[in-house]
Amino acid sequence: MLLRTLVALMFVTLSVAHAQTLSLTGGKTSVQLGGSTAEDANLAAAGITVVGIGNGTLTTGDLPGGVAFAVDTNSTFLFSESSVLPVAGSIEHFGTVTINQTGLQNLGDVTLGDFSISFDATRENMTTGASGFFVADTFSSLGPVFDLGNLTGIVATTTNFSVAADLLVSPELSTALAGDASLAGADVGNALVAASVPEPASVVGLSVACLALVAAHRGRK
Repeated sequence: MLLRTLVALMFVTLSVAHAQTLSLTGGKTSVQLGGSTAEDANLAAAGITVVGIGNGTLTTGDLPGGVAFAVDTNSTFLFSESSVLPVAGSIEHFGTVTINQTGLQNLGDVTLGDFSISFDATRENMTTGASGFFVADTFSSLGPVFDLGNLTGIVATTTNFSVAADLLVSPELSTALAGDASLAGADVGNALVAASVPEPASVVGLSVACLALVAAHRGRK
């Protein structure tokens, strides 16, 4: 009877581990502005040129010609295994990028950064491909600057979290750049989130303890 109870407890424990809510411990988000003919044309239409990076930004990313921003270990983003949709929270980053905007608004140099990736279902847009995930600037407090569209390469496991997406000009950034929403949804680049997930030590430890008890019980018999 004891053996059956221990096995049942171990099964429940492993089941909880499989369905648990997971968080992030680190990683980076790579960003590439331009690259394709269409993306370059959209950048030109927006009058955006990258002129510098700094404040903790990683100099190399996982996308050609791009840069990367380190994921803050204090990110509050929570997700369930096998689902990229968040339970709650956001993915926070260190680092800035300075753009020169010479479009209709002629803003000159603008520094954006310490980006935050969150999810808002009301931002989903079937026409532009916006997924509901968006990137907000917290360095200059401009708010949402990009929507993430056409998600691919989704991995959401107990060890890794990653997703690739198009960078779409947000309605808010379009208003800042052009004075209206005419640029909203324009694809100007790509993003790749590659984050690590902490091992659920408490659950794993409990599972190991159950296995040890089962082994001890068998030994006594």
